[in-house]
Amino acid sequence: MLSEWEEYWGQLYKRINKEIGSTKHLDKSKEKSWRQFQIFSEGYSDAGDIIKFAWALDDLTLYSIAVITMMNIFNAEICYNEYCEYEFENGVWESVCVNDKDNDIPIFYIKKL
Repeated sequence: MLSEWEEYWGQLYKRINKEIGSTKHLDKSKEKSWRQFQIFSEGYSDAGDIIKFAWALDDLTLYSIAVITMMNIFNAEICYNEYCEYEFENGVWESVCVNDKDNDIPIFYIKKL
């Protein structure tokens, strides 16, 4: 995950430098992200579900990096079959359909909190 975190911030600084020319405004965000990453690293062993733990700390950067890392460690099929299956089996899900009269229309599911 550290490698992904470093890659994210390196690419962000590079892109912003190219587009704007100054990256000084990113420094505080990067420092905050680094503190969140350290908290994540320290609590990793006790967290249980590390994806939810990452979400609780930072639902934008850290969460995304955790998911990308999981996808890099396991292949997509394993992630979809195992983690997503786990997510769908836990909690109350409700189906949402745009048109109740057409059976061929896609159904989406939302998780009630």
